Amino acid sequence: MTSPFMLMVVTAFAVSLTTWSSAIAQPVSTESSKTLTDAQIRTELRRLHAVRTDCLAQAQQALALQRSANTGGRLAEAEAAGKTLTEKMACVDRVNQDLQRLQTQAGPAKAALFATEDRFHQEYREGLLARLGVLQRIIAQLGDPGTLTSETFAAQMDVLRRQTETFKNRYIRLLNEAETRELAKLVFEASDQLVGSAQSWRDQARAEHDIAGLAPNGATAQISRATATRDATQKQRNAQWETARQLVEQATALAAARYASQ
Repeated sequence: MTSPFMLMVVTAFAVSLTTWSSAIAQPVSTESSKTLTDAQIRTELRRLHAVRTDCLAQAQQALALQRSANTGGRLAEAEAAGKTLTEKMACVDRVNQDLQRLQTQAGPAKAALFATEDRFHQEYREGLLARLGVLQRIIAQLGDPGTLTSETFAAQMDVLRRQTETFKNRYIRLLNEAETRELAKLVFEASDQLVGSAQSWRDQARAEHDIAGLAPNGATAQISRATATRDATQKQRNAQWETARQLVEQATALAAARYASQ
């Protein structure tokens, strides 16, 4: 049975997940003793967001471990996980307090910057998850490649390439932020692998066309070269698809652990 103390911690955990951004968006009517530039505010916001994300991720892991230990009757493990959960939620509380102090120091004139910056970050995180969703659908589609041709896949990958470039250009200043850097790296690397595989498949299809054209003439040497090209490009395409699949799998696990509740 879950203790009243743990119910209180879990409830605080859920509240922190859903209400923190509205808390820092409220203007604070206090004169600042030091003028902060927009760049300084953004830098500190990004640092605090990164710390908060890490603490929330560890809190989620601790909560899952505690529930598992309680179910299995492992009381010592449950207690240790409960302590970690409490520590990490205290970390979240400290970050929220730091965010409030930062806004107080910045003054009411900068309140809009806080709200705008938070919306921009949230929009970027949601965009990354949407890009991941696109990749998940492509990987699922590749499970039955008989529904595709090299031409249709190439057209699909051209759309993916343009959409990814547009996304990266819009959020260029957020691409290397600690808070989302790991997920972004996985998503963009998977996209690159899939886009590159379209060219591999085109080269494979071209070699197959050459083999079909040469076969009636019995041009053994040319057929051998075309066959070698076909086999090499097919192997490269399969390797690119497998790499992309693994990257998407890693990104999916990371997103589930770190961003699903945000």
